[in-house]
Amino acid sequence: MAPPEPMVQVLTALESLGKGDQVLMVHRHNPVHLLPILTARGFSYRFRTCTESLVELLIWHKGSPEP
Repeated sequence: MAPPEPMVQVLTALESLGKGDQVLMVHRHNPVHLLPILTARGFSYRFRTCTESLVELLIWHKGSPEP
């Protein structure tokens, strides 16, 4: 997907995210522009580099137990 489509899709998914649920974003690089938006909207996240061209970002509501 071309930018900003991955960010738009994950933000749309987060709009209906229930407490205790999480979203896993798999992407080809660190989504640095998304991270401050997540924090400002009340989400926590954990970032993991899998390979040079694959990263995972697990996102959940702040205050929910960390998955």
